[in-house]
Amino acid sequence: MNIFTALLFYPFRALWFCLRGLIRPYRCKASLVHHAESPPDWLEGFKQAGGDLLDGFTPLYWAPDGHSQSVFAALYEKDASVCYEREVLEMADHEQVALDWATLRGQASPSGGVCMILAGLAGNSNAMQAAAGAALRHGLRTVVVNKRGHASGLTLVKPKLLSFGDTSDLRQIVLEIKRRYADVPLVAIGSSAGSGLLASYLQDHLRDSFLDGVVCVSAGYDTMRLFCKDGGTVPWPYDSVLLAGQKRLVEKNRATLQGHIDIDAVRKARTLNEYTSAVDLPTYGIASLKEYWSINNPLRGSFEHADVPVLCINARDDPVIVESMIPFDKFRRDWKSVVLLVSDRGGHCGFLEGSVGSHWDYKVACTFLRFITSAARRGKGVR
Repeated sequence: MNIFTALLFYPFRALWFCLRGLIRPYRCKASLVHHAESPPDWLEGFKQAGGDLLDGFTPLYWAPDGHSQSVFAALYEKDASVCYEREVLEMADHEQVALDWATLRGQASPSGGVCMILAGLAGNSNAMQAAAGAALRHGLRTVVVNKRGHASGLTLVKPKLLSFGDTSDLRQIVLEIKRRYADVPLVAIGSSAGSGLLASYLQDHLRDSFLDGVVCVSAGYDTMRLFCKDGGTVPWPYDSVLLAGQKRLVEKNRATLQGHIDIDAVRKARTLNEYTSAVDLPTYGIASLKEYWSINNPLRGSFEHADVPVLCINARDDPVIVESMIPFDKFRRDWKSVVLLVSDRGGHCGFLEGSVGSHWDYKVACTFLRFITSAARRGKGVR
């Protein structure tokens, strides 16, 4: 179903699903996809820890399909009980990035493993309160990692926004957190483009990532196909929404970027590719979009040799990362340490359930990471 049809029939579909939900709630099914011959050792333990949660969820009554789940997800990213304490960390090039350490209002920080949370393409900690709240309630010490230039109230010092797959800042952040918490497991959740950055990080540091577990929510996998091939496959209006977020990021940091990138070209950009051509290509001295995405594609290497447990969560009705983009064959044949949990519904970074719109994906993610960190703290690290 395209977006126009969805918008036209949404009021009727919403009424129907609300009525049906009151009479007989619909339960969306989910299933695990993993290496057929050699599933990871941790899989059975995770199944026991997850229980019925892994079987699926009951979608929010008035957000029945992928489009409505994706659109309304933004309304449910806030969690009033989550408070942030900001730490500004200086990078090797003297740029500043913000680490927002989270706590639940009136409570001390948990003493479990440390959980890093990475937001989407132009997102920051304001958009990740729901994820932070879920991690805290699962006993994880939680920090939202804001990319340079992304954090509210903090602008660029250097005229450089990082490319989609540049993991240099993330590497320094991981090493700093691990230095402070050397004896505590370190895990991470990435949402949308944040999951792409985590995947790139694991490609760059296959054997020395210092991560004990990773969750990728609504992962994009092959971004060469998503953003570049045949002009990209991100449909309207999602491409326009993503582009608007990128433009706001440039305007926020305009004083520092002025004279180093073509601000007028950014303002006139009508597609994500035009934005990338105006900002990332000149910043990194790259000649073409094809070259850019070959360098920044999370699938530029292979998870085959990664020694970190990875859980990917995707929905079959995701309107951005459509079902055909999920590499089911790689999960079944190549990636021995990576498992996919795929649901019939959920949209892109939605997965809203029940009558109040809580995030099923974050519950699953944090259940997985609590299982991983508990095993690591018992000296039974899983791989």
